[in-house]
Amino acid sequence: MEKGTGIVKEITRLFAAAYFVIIFGIYPFYMKNGYVEIGEGKYRFFIYVSIAALVILGILGTFCALQCMFRGRKEKKEHKSAGNVSLEDILLVLFMVVIVFSTIFSVDEKQAFRGAEGWKMGAVFWLVLGGLYLLLSRIWKAGKWMYCFAALSAGAVFFLGICDRFSFHLIPLEIRDPAFLSTLGNINWYCGYYSVLAPVCVSLFFFAKSKKECILWGAVAFLYFMAGFCQGASSVFLIFGALLYLLLFVSLQNKKWLARWCELVALWAFASQGIGLLRRIRPEGYLYETDNLCGLCTETGVLFGVGAAFLIAAFLFHKAGEGELKSRKKLQIFLGLLPVAVLLIIGVFVTAGSGDAAWSASFGNGRGMIWKISGKMLGYRNLWQKLFGVGPDCFGVFAYSLPEIAGELTKFFGNDKLTNAHNELLTQLVNTGLLGTVFYFGFLGSSFVNCMKKGRENTGAYITALCIFCYVIHNMVSFTQVLNVPFLFLLMALGRTGDGKKGERAVTGLTNQKEFPKIKP
Repeated sequence: MEKGTGIVKEITRLFAAAYFVIIFGIYPFYMKNGYVEIGEGKYRFFIYVSIAALVILGILGTFCALQCMFRGRKEKKEHKSAGNVSLEDILLVLFMVVIVFSTIFSVDEKQAFRGAEGWKMGAVFWLVLGGLYLLLSRIWKAGKWMYCFAALSAGAVFFLGICDRFSFHLIPLEIRDPAFLSTLGNINWYCGYYSVLAPVCVSLFFFAKSKKECILWGAVAFLYFMAGFCQGASSVFLIFGALLYLLLFVSLQNKKWLARWCELVALWAFASQGIGLLRRIRPEGYLYETDNLCGLCTETGVLFGVGAAFLIAAFLFHKAGEGELKSRKKLQIFLGLLPVAVLLIIGVFVTAGSGDAAWSASFGNGRGMIWKISGKMLGYRNLWQKLFGVGPDCFGVFAYSLPEIAGELTKFFGNDKLTNAHNELLTQLVNTGLLGTVFYFGFLGSSFVNCMKKGRENTGAYITALCIFCYVIHNMVSFTQVLNVPFLFLLMALGRTGDGKKGERAVTGLTNQKEFPKIKP
């Protein structure tokens, strides 16, 4: 029986690894009719592959769990810790329950179930994704090869994006539009993918142990930063800020990491100059607007001086040795309070300003208008909708069912249809209500806190924390879609490292030999 169970465990492990390779290595490159049907094509690829994986891995995992039930007491005791249910699990299940109730009583049951056309953030998507998280978090253990594979695959995606921006079209397509990049589609989708995958590669550089690893991942991180500077959307600076901020918080544990953080800032600054150099070499090839933060940073030479200054700082920290920093906890407390202070300052500015001047409708390419309208929509809901929402992906249906709201949207956006609030908090409040919003962000927040705690023992957990943090910060001005949240949930499943005893996981008890090393700052 033990031999048979071992074979099933190995098959389950292989299927899980295959699914990971397909989603991270093939899915980002898949396109249907070029950009014409990219939203529908991406969704169908993901949902069909994921449902198949959910069924196969569910059957194999259930078989392994049943086998474990019939083993001796000794083995049951060994696997007991792997079967614990975490707070994240409870919050995610509660969110999925809200999704079900919200769909049943939605303003449009069909759209709530399947999702809006070209968007597909309906109940099917969320329930499959939630089921995958619950299953995969108990099947695999975070192996370093997984993060390396994800980073290199994303590097290829971003390399294509850089080539597209400078009119080197390596993939032949009938329809070209500067607003569409690589194999990801619209710039907003591109940035959404970037917000989850860029932290993976940057973390591999930050936590690199050997010089060879440092050079390899430093080169890939430089490519990642270049891809961010040339894509054109200013929202990427939220990702830059979140990434560098959280890594600074982590780096305060010792001087070696602080030196590495300075090197990372230098890479970021020099990457902007790399794009600036390419723009000078091939000015006719860069066909996107430059009247934005990306254009400003790549045109000016100020960031070259910033990069040089941080290289010098890195050298000095390396010379200082690898000991702990004095007043480390005080510095971390200061960094922790800094975002609160910034938010308060912004709040005072917006409140004290006069309406349009402080928060104009055109702010953020129309986001000011969208947020105002979303705020009005919250007041039109009945008690049930305030608790459970109007239905998954039913933001647009609900908005255009309200004459006043529909009139404002048509006047401002014309024939373009609004499907979300371009702010994930507002979108969740409308679609899944107060309960869905609390459970969803509670799930993300709990996972983030646990990963930050586990990172002190295993640096791999910090990667997941960075991905969650950058995703949430970027989605303050963006949205959930098929090219960001699936990758986030799968990386969060990897971030469950350490839940089991000696690396064992519930259901299968699988282990992975190639783990991130434990660290002692």
